[in-house]
Amino acid sequence: PTEPATDAEWCRRVYLRLTGRIPTVNELESFVASGSGAKRQELIDNLVASHEFTEHWATILTNALIGRTGGMQPDDLANRDGLRKYLEDALASDKPYNEIAFELISAEGSNAASDPNYNAAVNYLLANYDPQGTLATARTCQTFLGWQIRCVQCHHHPTEEGLGQDEFWSLNAFFRQMKVERDKQSGAVRLVDASFRGEGSGDLAEAEIYYEDLSGYKRAAYPAFPGGPEIAKSGDIGEVDRRAELARLVASSDDLGRAFVNRVWSQFFGYGFTRPVDDMGPHNPPAHPEVLEQLAEQFAAHGYSVRELVGWVAATEPFSLSSRTRADQLADSPEAGGVPLFSRYYTRQLDPEEVYKSLLVASRSPGQSAGGAVQARQQWLGQFAQNMGTDEGTEIIAFHGDIRQSLEMMNSPLMQQATSTGEGSVLRRVAQSQMSPAEKVEHLFLASIAREPTKRELDLSVRMLSANGNEAAALQDIWWALLNSSEFILDH
Repeated sequence: PTEPATDAEWCRRVYLRLTGRIPTVNELESFVASGSGAKRQELIDNLVASHEFTEHWATILTNALIGRTGGMQPDDLANRDGLRKYLEDALASDKPYNEIAFELISAEGSNAASDPNYNAAVNYLLANYDPQGTLATARTCQTFLGWQIRCVQCHHHPTEEGLGQDEFWSLNAFFRQMKVERDKQSGAVRLVDASFRGEGSGDLAEAEIYYEDLSGYKRAAYPAFPGGPEIAKSGDIGEVDRRAELARLVASSDDLGRAFVNRVWSQFFGYGFTRPVDDMGPHNPPAHPEVLEQLAEQFAAHGYSVRELVGWVAATEPFSLSSRTRADQLADSPEAGGVPLFSRYYTRQLDPEEVYKSLLVASRSPGQSAGGAVQARQQWLGQFAQNMGTDEGTEIIAFHGDIRQSLEMMNSPLMQQATSTGEGSVLRRVAQSQMSPAEKVEHLFLASIAREPTKRELDLSVRMLSANGNEAAALQDIWWALLNSSEFILDH
């Protein structure tokens, strides 16, 4: 492996991975100055216990469950904020991940907080709803189990072992009792289950569905989970709650832990043990299977605690390594399509949410909320995610920068706010402080990219301040350049 990351480098990245933002100057300086031999573990423990952790990881899970744009349009069935709040509450109470999975898959109720039957967990399936349940089938298997079965809906996957067209429709049969109702007066949407009479004779006791196989013949399918126990064929909701049965099977599957460990690892390093991160199985064996299995086993043994798992990954050696590459590490090049060896920390572009929060942290005045206005945040994130060209963000390759993305950042109202010299702004406070010109430059570097300037950078910046008759304007130019630099928008 490469050399260890410096305290400042590690501090910046652990704040980004655990809270979705860069550290403040005070947080960075306090950590670097600490003489505690256990200061890294202490910081991890403090961050995973924070509200910022639950807020950030609830956003990560929301994106994984319904994408970055799911539930954002006025006519969407799902309430995105409701789902995120459900996940925040679940993470805050350290609810076991297998219980979260069960609740999301089996949820019934309304998406409106004013409704007596309000259940925020329904927003997952509402965002993935279609009358035949095909989208819910594919998304549930992909997100919770790492089974990419969407392509076998119409044909057998050429490389998949064990999961084919028959398995897709048997899994789909679990969702056929699911219905959506909309209240015409309030507009509230309710997800309910009702008895399903099948697509054939209408016999509740034999509630089958039909699909066309590769030969053009119609075939019947009933609820069945790969490797699971036999499920009654009845469509009577009083006898068999099909979604609840599926939820129990998913929650007890070993693949649930493996898939989530893989997703968390990918969130930290940009690459999971498989590529894509949500495509696991015999056809796509993982890199470093012993690490994946050990983490998955311990995740289950510790009650599927998301907080514990994230803390473990943050404390690993690969996360503590420098992102600098030595000449003898060229074989470790997942950016070029190779298998990640995790012998160094892989530089990655920040997610849109991380850019937003980091800009606020870097520029906000004392006492100002890091959350910002919800509407402004959603508008900026939606536009930035669109310009980044992805709704999934499952691997770092989805977020390579280009000119369009850079222009979006440079010209955004948020950037104008961040580089303002108005009353209470960072620039105004720094410019009016008693710090020397060199100290002012150092403060801006720490506040933006979490390091001190090199001697050359410092000399050039100080000369800019002395050559410009307006020190505040010169500081603004430096600050703008730092916030628009690749070093700011990269996790390294």
